[in-house]
Formats: sequence, C-alpha cells, structure tokens
Amino acid sequence: MKIHRSHYKLRACLKFLSVCLLFAGLFSSSSFAGEELDLTPVKKWLERMGGTKSLEATFVQQKYLRTLRSPLTTKGHIWIHYPDNFRWELGDPPSTVAIRNQDWLTVMRPKKKRAQRISLVSGKDKGRSVVPAAIHSIASTFPRSMEELRVHFDILSIGNDGKVYELTLKPKDKKLTGAMRRMVFFINMEKYFLQGFELQFRDKSRVRTTFTKLKFNPTIPAQLLKPNLEGYEVSEGS
Repeated sequence: MKIHRSHYKLRACLKFLSVCLLFAGLFSSSSFAGEELDLTPVKKWLERMGGTKSLEATFVQQKYLRTLRSPLTTKGHIWIHYPDNFRWELGDPPSTVAIRNQDWLTVMRPKKKRAQRISLVSGKDKGRSVVPAAIHSIASTFPRSMEELRVHFDILSIGNDGKVYELTLKPKDKKLTGAMRRMVFFINMEKYFLQGFELQFRDKSRVRTTFTKLKFNPTIPAQLLKPNLEGYEVSEGS
C-alpha cells in the first residue's frame, strides 16, 4: 500500500505540535508553581505557638541510611523555654545532650565525659565544630512567628497527605546548608500543632523526628537548662 506524502507531513506536523504542547505544559506548570503559596495552615500553627512560653516533648527519632534496610530508632526528650533556652536528650539513658543557654550551645556526650561549647554569636567562634547539622537545627525547629520562620528558612512548598500538612523548607544557615538539603515540618491538620519534622541530607540520608507527647507551657526546672560540666573534658568550637 502506498502512503501519500501528505500523510507523512501530517504526522510530522502532529508530532511537532505535541512537542510544542509538552513544552507549553512545562512552562505553564512552572508559572503555576511560582504562584504565591497558601500559607494559612502555617499561620494557624504559628499563631498557636506565638502564645507558648515553654514546651516539653518526648519523641522518636528514626535515622534512614542508604546502607541500612531498616532505620535506626532512638527515643528522646526535649524541653524549651522561650526565647533562647532548650535541653535536648537523645537516648535512654542519654547518649547525647544538647543545651542552649542564650548565646551558647553545649553538646555533651555523657558516656565519654566530653563536651563542646559552641558560640551562637558571630565573632566569638573558636576552633571548628564537629556538631551534626541535626543538633544545630534544633534551635530553629519551633518558630513562633512567620518572621522568625523566614529568618531561618526559605519556604519551598506546602501540601498534605490527608492527615498532616507537609511544609518543605530550605535552611538559610550556612552551617546547615553544607550537609542538609531540605527540612520538612509535619503540621497536624485538625489542631495545628507540630507532629514532627524531617531533615534531608545531601548524602541522601534523612532523620525523622516524631513527637509522641507534647506539653505546652510546663514549668521547667532551671537546672535542666544549665549544663553541669563537672568531670567533663570541654572544648570550644563554632
């Protein structure tokens, strides 16, 4: 059967048209993605956090590594007294304790009796810190206003899975961006509290923290927020 040349021309035209439509769709999607995000759920969460003076939470941390089939799971505890004090413990008994006391972050390894003090104020850094990005990120995990959130992060996207809003962020802190690609906050869709967060690293590993119990505005003993370094070998870093 002979096929007229006009048939080939028609097929070529249709193929060219489909490619044009594909590119048009891509550009249309990009324009749509660039539209302003609906941050209403984030604002409601931050409105709730705005009246919070202190916070206590227990959590489960899951660390996903490419070399392991199952995540490493560890329990932990955190106390926060706003604006700039917290205590974070990982493990039971704790293998790592991180305490922020105003301008200083102290990371303690109780089993090894070693501690590192890191200045959080520019110009006071000494030496080089080996503190993981996961610990550096704790200070910015519980913002209480949109302004405070934007100080630490660029907002990339927001979606939901029917149970939680997933707010995807990019950290601005240079101490985080070297190792971390993204941070995702999981916000409860009914009561607008933070259910957990996930740190996604450049080596494709990720650390997910899920809160199992939250207490708002508890009384936190002062001694919990002051590191006891007696018997510790202490170094300083940035």
